[in-house]
Amino acid sequence: MHGHAAAFRGVAWRRRSAWWSAWLALGLDPGCGDAVPAVTDLVLSPATAVVIGTQPMIPIAPDVYVEPGTSTDDLVALRAAHTRAQGELDAWFPTTTDDRGLVLFCGTAACKIAFGAPPTAASSSDLGFATYVPSGGHEARRAVVVTGPAPNTDRILMHEWVHVHMGLHAQYELVPTWFNEGVATLLAGEPSCAHAPTPSADSLHDVATKDAWQEHIAVPGRTIRIYCQSRNEVRAWVGGDVSAATVAAAVVVVLDAVAAGAEFEAVYGPLRG
Repeated sequence: MHGHAAAFRGVAWRRRSAWWSAWLALGLDPGCGDAVPAVTDLVLSPATAVVIGTQPMIPIAPDVYVEPGTSTDDLVALRAAHTRAQGELDAWFPTTTDDRGLVLFCGTAACKIAFGAPPTAASSSDLGFATYVPSGGHEARRAVVVTGPAPNTDRILMHEWVHVHMGLHAQYELVPTWFNEGVATLLAGEPSCAHAPTPSADSLHDVATKDAWQEHIAVPGRTIRIYCQSRNEVRAWVGGDVSAATVAAAVVVVLDAVAAGAEFEAVYGPLRG
């Protein structure tokens, strides 16, 4: 079981690399920033009903939706995943549901494609990404699209939500990409670094921008390695074995300072990786 899971993980994250490439080719920010894809078949009505074509998604909690046809067992699993993720995140980044935006759970590739995922990545079982949902005359709302149910659906959601919360403090481009991804990976535990390969000698300075990050993970075998190397750097920066709340508080200090005009390196300190 674990061996098959590990093998699939590698395939899934290579798919995420292809997905990232497609989004960057469109000039959008995959999973982490204010991506606004030109989605024409989605409508958010004034009554906040999310619709794919003519089929309304099913609300299972405030601002949380699943696609039509989801089984009762899957509804229960998705609600539980959302509750777990929300409970942990609320302890790290207290906020309101509206700040966090919508959560759209997709069990099929077609659902993810409708929200902007490229067909080549849509079948991945660990795909999560940020988007905006048009709202029929109203301002579009931030949303995260998360694959589920899957064993790690709650962790995928948490990873995307960490990016959302970081973006509430500072624009994605104001801090290095490795920092954004390292923080999300450390706090969410997704992707898992429990069995990650030994970190490479590559400098994280080389993956500071979205373009450089995308180019790096386009090489097979590098994706998990660089996510976990970034995660380990952030963990070392905050002092190793500390609580998630401590990590989040330290991150917010950096983000707020950078948003106010400080240089990232001046606030963060020397890079260890």
